[in-house]
Order: sequence, then C-alpha cells, then structure tokens
Amino acid sequence: MQQPNDSTNDKNKNKNFARIRHAAVESFASYVEQTDTRSLSPFSDLIPIMLEAILTNLRVDPDIGEETLNSLSNMVEADPKFFKK
Repeated sequence: MQQPNDSTNDKNKNKNFARIRHAAVESFASYVEQTDTRSLSPFSDLIPIMLEAILTNLRVDPDIGEETLNSLSNMVEADPKFFKK
C-alpha cells in the first residue's frame, strides 16, 4: 500500500485548518447577528483576526475562502456599526 506524500498531507492539513477558521468566523457571524451592538464592543479586536483568516483561507482554498468572506459580509449587513470603529 502506497502512502500519500508529505505534500498531499500538508494540503489536507491546510484545508482542514481552513475549515476550522471558516467555522470560527461563521460562528461569530451568527453571534453578531443575534447580539445588540453595545454588547459587541469587547470583540472589536477580533476584526483583524477575522480578516487574516479570510485572506489565509482564500490562499489555501478559494471556495472555503469565499464562504468565509460571505460570513463576514453577513456580519457587516447584520451590524454595520460594529465595523465602523
């Protein structure tokens, strides 16, 4: 039985991490959609982290990156004031 090469393993691992980043952004998007703007201010430090997650996902897997970007778009639509600071 032939073992997959290291390159294939790295690609699979990177894709799995992209899915995890997407799930994190998507979960936070759901939270933002259900929460009052005043309660979100402590989370404003997460915005650059989410942007980095989107950029990384776009590089690793454009489809997952696009889904992650859509989650951010949903957040902005749900609560634009959170992103104006």
